[in-house]
Amino acid sequence: MVSRANRLRSNGETGAIEMIKVEISGNEALILNTLLLDVNGTITTDGEIIPGVKERITRLSQRLNIYLVTCDMLGTAAKIADELKVEVYRIIYQGSGEAIEKANVLHNLKSKITIAIGNINADALWIRDRPIFISIKTRLWH
Repeated sequence: MVSRANRLRSNGETGAIEMIKVEISGNEALILNTLLLDVNGTITTDGEIIPGVKERITRLSQRLNIYLVTCDMLGTAAKIADELKVEVYRIIYQGSGEAIEKANVLHNLKSKITIAIGNINADALWIRDRPIFISIKTRLWH
């Protein structure tokens, strides 16, 4: 166990989570406590969770606070968040406003050390300031 933090769950209960320590040669160690995920094309395809994602998020949720950040163009975000047992932030704006809104969500979280994963150009703007970010190139629509 690296470190512990209390997480306030959506039902009002608190629980301790173990955080993840990442050591990169020549840099200060990072203690990660939050994961932000874009939805469409990152963890879902055509509104359905990609096989294997649920199990991985379940494991990660024992060590990280996990949030979905999405425009919810397919109207499936609430169902997906419920299935994954995570919180979701719905973004109102699409296009260039989407990146600004996602960046605002990220900024308003109390976490300073966040992993962010996204898959489109708009995501690059909100995840680039994170110590660790992953941009996935994928074919979003069939």
